[in-house]
Amino acid sequence: MRDIEVIDSELRLLLAIRHMAREAEGRTPNTARIDALLDERAAAPGQDLVAAQPVQCHHKAAEIT
Repeated sequence: MRDIEVIDSELRLLLAIRHMAREAEGRTPNTARIDALLDERAAAPGQDLVAAQPVQCHHKAAEIT
């Protein structure tokens, strides 16, 4: 099982990509990978998904290269 910080990093990246796609194309990509990461995070020993800090994304498309 991967480290929670690694999972959270990947979630932040996917959320930024999702936001960029929505801004550029007017549609949102499939959430299957995000759902799988959230399931993995919830299954991590000693982790409570509800009590975890929210993952926020404040990137603009121009900031991500």
